[in-house]
Amino acid sequence: MVGVTDTSEPFWRLFCPPPGASAVEWLRLITPADAPVFVIDETWIAPAVGETVVDGRSLPTLIDPRARELAPLVHSVYHPKRVRPSTPHRAMAVAYWIDMVGVERHEAAQYANLNDWQHPFDKRSKGIERLLIPGRQLLHELGAWPWSIAQHPPQDWRGTERFALALSHWHRTWWTTNYVKAQQAAAAVAGPPPGFLTPTLQTEAQARYFEAIEHWSHRARPAA
Repeated sequence: MVGVTDTSEPFWRLFCPPPGASAVEWLRLITPADAPVFVIDETWIAPAVGETVVDGRSLPTLIDPRARELAPLVHSVYHPKRVRPSTPHRAMAVAYWIDMVGVERHEAAQYANLNDWQHPFDKRSKGIERLLIPGRQLLHELGAWPWSIAQHPPQDWRGTERFALALSHWHRTWWTTNYVKAQQAAAAVAGPPPGFLTPTLQTEAQARYFEAIEHWSHRARPAA
């Protein structure tokens, strides 16, 4: 793993997911306590972070999942069609399988119990496309990373700065938020009003965050 002070690699590369299914466990492990995520198929998580445009520049922005209701989005995406209540969830699961887990379309068709693919050498599935396209759109509209950055993530999205910067912003924000809350709780026991300490603690939290990343990056490097 690349260290924070290693000038040969930028910091954002630490937030490029590993390939394949290992990205799912990696996301779970790096998620700070209480960091907002979207839960997909009652199993997987997607960080709640997207982008906003400021002065013509796309910048990472945090998203509150509680402010994003699925029902209106389902109506917008599928209208005028009427779909079963389970269909949007299956669609988002298919998008997760293909884009995050990295399975082939015919494998996703099997997971989704579709039978419109012919054999392992024919990887086409009309049923998968009917699920994948709206699934990606729903995840994008919700603000679930990485679809919040691009509705159809490009093939090389895992190693792309734009995606990694958003994840880095989300991770740093919620790690430092937890640090500030923990210090405020300790301060309250000792007597000082916690709110009074917030600006100082926020600056301290940023420093401690990068110190922690640097410390564990050094520990993870192979011995010379």
